[in-house]
Amino acid sequence: MTVKRAFVRVFSTPIPVSGWRGIVWLAIAVAIFLALPEARALVTVGFLGGVVIAGFLILIRHRGSSGPRRGTPIVLFPREVNVARELLAAQRRSSLAAV
Repeated sequence: MTVKRAFVRVFSTPIPVSGWRGIVWLAIAVAIFLALPEARALVTVGFLGGVVIAGFLILIRHRGSSGPRRGTPIVLFPREVNVARELLAAQRRSSLAAV
């Protein structure tokens, strides 16, 4: 039983863009950006929209939450501090009595 795998192309254009040919395409994109005010407006709006979305996501992530943070233990039935001290003292007494 043989497995047939399709050849995956990274670039979908039939024109090669690796090496110096990619720089030529980048220069063409920059020339279009400089020549057309509509292209400048679209790139500027896209860039500013990305900055706004990134800032929004950062604020959401770092906003204080009421629940426990990731990695902290969750105590289902917390005891008062003095009760815990009494339990620790009782354990010490029982371990000393066993020795």
